Amino acid sequence: MKRYIKVIAIALLVLYGTIILSFRLIADTPTLNSDGYLSCGRDTHRDYDFSKRNCFWKNYKNGKKVEFETSISGIDSGPIPHKVRIDSKNNITIYIDLTKDPYAVKEDQKIHEYSCKKMNQKLTGNLLGKYYFNFNGCIDKSIDMQEVDWGDV
Repeated sequence: MKRYIKVIAIALLVLYGTIILSFRLIADTPTLNSDGYLSCGRDTHRDYDFSKRNCFWKNYKNGKKVEFETSISGIDSGPIPHKVRIDSKNNITIYIDLTKDPYAVKEDQKIHEYSCKKMNQKLTGNLLGKYYFNFNGCIDKSIDMQEVDWGDV
């Protein structure tokens, strides 16, 4: 009888592991959007999603045409939507949507577009294993930003 219970317990653990792995693989699988980019989905400043960020990072490292979205809370405002797109030649474009930010200066209430040359992955200062993306050599029409930290939570 004890052996029977052990066998059932092991079978249940294997089944549980298989289900968890399946959900993990589904979460890491991007969808193809209408613009031809692999979309790894979206997370928010508060709802950090490792699997979606990992999907984005892996596809970037493999030279895929990929995008990822997040919302980052401003100092005085609510969440500010951000989107990063990387084409098949590893050209990086960041879109920051300030159209609904009530605290932005009227001239800045638009979607800002930045072109960047390189992306790195950096761990946050906490011990939770979270990371954010760091972009270098970013330029838009009005400013030259040498470095942008995006998605630090």
